[in-house]
Amino acid sequence: PSSEASVVSAVIDLKPGGEPNSINPDSKGVIPVAILGMATFDLADVDVDSLEFGPAAAPPFRPPKQEDVNDDMLMDLIVHFKTQDTGIMSGDTEACLHGALLDGTLFEACDSIETVPSI
Repeated sequence: PSSEASVVSAVIDLKPGGEPNSINPDSKGVIPVAILGMATFDLADVDVDSLEFGPAAAPPFRPPKQEDVNDDMLMDLIVHFKTQDTGIMSGDTEACLHGALLDGTLFEACDSIETVPSI
């Protein structure tokens, strides 16, 4: 008998501290994604090698770092992804992060985005 893997929800903040989350799909830069630490979601359990972001499932660009980006006294995990690897297209309104915990539990989290044209 096969069983469906459960997917738990996480919370992310794209470009922490910025609203709206403006992304230029043509940018050669990186997009910081903060996985927010919560009492119910232990960042130490995140399998960093499993992280994929955006429609094209971009892998992390550099090793993640921990920082409290939302001043809730819980550490958050900041992961950077190359914009051009994400598959985000002009007109997209949401971008999602997928990954797994070390025990194999899958998780996903999405945040709203606003695409902006090249300048």
